[in-house]
Amino acid sequence: RRDASPRNIHVAPAAPPRSVPTEYSSKNGSRRRRRCIFLHGYVHGDLHPGNLIVRAKPESPAKCEVVLIDHGLHVAVPRDFRRAYCQLWTALALADEDGLKASCEALGVQGDDYKAFPWLLGYMPYDNWKRRTMPTPADLARMARTGELKGVGDAAFLNRLPYVFVVMLRTNMQ
Repeated sequence: RRDASPRNIHVAPAAPPRSVPTEYSSKNGSRRRRRCIFLHGYVHGDLHPGNLIVRAKPESPAKCEVVLIDHGLHVAVPRDFRRAYCQLWTALALADEDGLKASCEALGVQGDDYKAFPWLLGYMPYDNWKRRTMPTPADLARMARTGELKGVGDAAFLNRLPYVFVVMLRTNMQ
């Protein structure tokens, strides 16, 4: 029997510091994260340096591997969900309102909540997104003053979304 109380946790001595190989750089890390999400359907919702360990490969100590830890916010993303998520980004890029509605519906987004996604994912207010115009500082000040964006992305909004979508949004903001 393993006792996981703090007094019985044994920490192995740290390996000497090593430089991180270039294949684990942030540039390549972004590519790896996209592959992990869209190709393999795995999302780690709390990815930061504290949740990554670089260690020597057991079978080849001269090479390194990255190990993800803290899997409290990870999800497996079904293939149809990944496809709809890609369609959501395509619709956003093309300012395609019908495509946005359809992809959001496929992702479990109900009613007019689809209108929040240009703002959540592109920092573009819905009306500006539809018109393909950038908001002016005066537009943004008016929206803040009138509360036009109130509720967009708040807890009540996020609670209406499927959990896998919330983790995907969190990952997008990292």
